[in-house]
Amino acid sequence: MNAPRIETRPATLIRPGGRIELAEFILEYDPPPVRLSLKRWGGTITRSAHDFFDALREIRVELEKENILLNCYGGSRNVHPTAMQRTTGLGKQAYKLAAGKPREVVVHIFDSAPDLDPCTVKEQLEYYQLWCATWNTPGAP
Repeated sequence: MNAPRIETRPATLIRPGGRIELAEFILEYDPPPVRLSLKRWGGTITRSAHDFFDALREIRVELEKENILLNCYGGSRNVHPTAMQRTTGLGKQAYKLAAGKPREVVVHIFDSAPDLDPCTVKEQLEYYQLWCATWNTPGAP
């Protein structure tokens, strides 16, 4: 049996009061499931899931218990993958969404940029549902 492929990516956390904490994502490909770890000061959070978007969402839920948000596209209000992106790309890419507009821009969920809108998992889901309603796209995750 082959060892899983491993990739590391930088991560930025937004702590209460806007303080920034640098961390590192560790992505392990042995699909399915995939395994994602967030190595940060104070420990490591690891989750396995069908794709990286779900694993990231599970890690975000843990961080939210400490009022910490992730500063990456996967933690941004207006970003969500399609079913195809989740299946063929293991959820590493997703679309930036704008209410009432079609999907156009693809981003890597672990990347960071000035146009991010970090939010909670609940807020991201609510925005995705709004986008679905305004764009007439059936379904939610």
